[in-house]
Amino acid sequence: MFVQSLSPPISPRKDSETIQETELRPPHTTTSTSWKPSGIMALQMGLIAGLLLAATFVTFKSDGEPTGIAFQITLLWILSTVASSLLEMVRIPGLCGPLLVGIVLGNTGMLSAITPDAERVLKGGSVALIMLRAGVSLNIQTLLRSGRITMMLAAIPGFVETAAVATMGYCLFDDLNLPWCVMLGFALSDVSPAVTVPLLTELKHRGYGVAQGIPTVLLAAGSLNSVLCIVGFEIAMQFALVSGDRSISETLGRGFGGLLGGILIGGLAGRIARGAIVMAPDSGLLLSGPRRAAVLMLWAMLLYFGFKMDGVDLGGAGTMACVALGAAFSYSKDAPAATIAGIVMNTAAKTTTTTTALGDDTQHMVSGGVGAVKPTEDVSTASALKVAWVSVGQVFLFGLLGGALNLNRIPLDILGKAAIVIVLGLPFRGLVAYYCAAVGGKWSQPDRIFTAISWMPKATVQAALSTVALQYVEASEASYESTDAYDLDRSRSMIILAAATISIVLTAPTGAIAIGWSGPRLLTQSAQPIRSDVTVEIVATYVSGCDSDTHSNGTAMSDVVIIIADNVLPSTAQDQRPSTHCTEVSI
Repeated sequence: MFVQSLSPPISPRKDSETIQETELRPPHTTTSTSWKPSGIMALQMGLIAGLLLAATFVTFKSDGEPTGIAFQITLLWILSTVASSLLEMVRIPGLCGPLLVGIVLGNTGMLSAITPDAERVLKGGSVALIMLRAGVSLNIQTLLRSGRITMMLAAIPGFVETAAVATMGYCLFDDLNLPWCVMLGFALSDVSPAVTVPLLTELKHRGYGVAQGIPTVLLAAGSLNSVLCIVGFEIAMQFALVSGDRSISETLGRGFGGLLGGILIGGLAGRIARGAIVMAPDSGLLLSGPRRAAVLMLWAMLLYFGFKMDGVDLGGAGTMACVALGAAFSYSKDAPAATIAGIVMNTAAKTTTTTTALGDDTQHMVSGGVGAVKPTEDVSTASALKVAWVSVGQVFLFGLLGGALNLNRIPLDILGKAAIVIVLGLPFRGLVAYYCAAVGGKWSQPDRIFTAISWMPKATVQAALSTVALQYVEASEASYESTDAYDLDRSRSMIILAAATISIVLTAPTGAIAIGWSGPRLLTQSAQPIRSDVTVEIVATYVSGCDSDTHSNGTAMSDVVIIIADNVLPSTAQDQRPSTHCTEVSI
């Protein structure tokens, strides 16, 4: 590996400026560089919002009026974005903002113009995006070494919670028969990628649990758990609403066959996408991270909605395909940039090399062309997908879920019973997850406790599945033999919608806070954590002295100083400066 020298020298960060982090924030929370409320900022944001609504009005004409679809989608996005930012400031997950905004707008008639087709596209694209992010975050090598515990965590806790919720639902809800109770169980038994993916990815980048592969295993198991819940829900729905169309064997075969098909097709698409992008890395035509993210998102939309086409109808396969797409795309036999940086750091440590951290000067140094820059486009791709999720995906997924919750049609006792089912179902899931971590992975007790905690939050699949049955019932109203039969199924659908919404409100904030607090305290941190959520890994290096104890090119290896962008490392060389400039260092 070659890195070039820095000239002129850059002073390392002082100890007082070194970042000290002992606790993770909930997903998408603000950092020290995030905006803080002020009168000027509020005025600016208000001006932008007003301009956006005015532009929507004059551009879309009737659809841009307050009763039009374009205006209402724009209003939902503006208010949800503001609400997310405000909640994140008090360390509440940002996804709760769109949920609350959606409930308010939906119950005041301000989302009535959004058509079912538009809702399907917005919510489906959001689910495809978060599953793609989960796939990109996976480490396939670690996953292959931990296949047993991954499969156990993906299946057993979810199935146990499904059985517990279905049993309690059958006892508490008079309108629900067995197939509907199973639908309720699968709708509530998923762990949310929208909450866990950002937090587990952050833990992974900071070195917590990396030696045991805990973040990767939990990411993979959570993604597979989401797919299993979607497939199980759709199979149960066949018996509850579409009985007679397919046999039991055909229904089961399509469900689990779709899982395998999604893995194969998504994996193939991921390798094709990566091959096309990195085919000629030295040609100057290599796509940047955001453009890679755009290509991946187009692939994800194609796969997700392609498996839902008439005649195919394998929704669970589309979700699995998005995960496989991201995992296959990010997989490379070559060492990733973060690993390379770690090797350099470890090599430096063995030769008394000093490693320091830079702050905001990094981007200036990169843009100014000073020093050696090593861009990591895969990291930039993940960052672009994160921005897309925070800015667009979570807004529409949870905003439209809140908009579908009609409080006037849901009795308070239904909400209370739903809360009881959710609260009583969580201990079953947590205990079984603890057991799986002990048997499948032989993890330590703190690791098992963290696993149980990380399996608590619910949001993504609950939002995606909450309105599926309701939309099907309303679209099939003409096929019902009587009004009573239609009203009964619609009432059952509203129970699932209410339970899914309550599960997000109860578990997403508490689960995110619990993961952020417990992760750094329960998991073991690796000696050299690497942050890969920045677009530059190795920024520059300089050397001091070229004496008799030199490397093959005359460089003193004992005096190499490597500067890592935004890495959380202490500064131990306050006064070292390069006395001799060497143009290239081989490590």
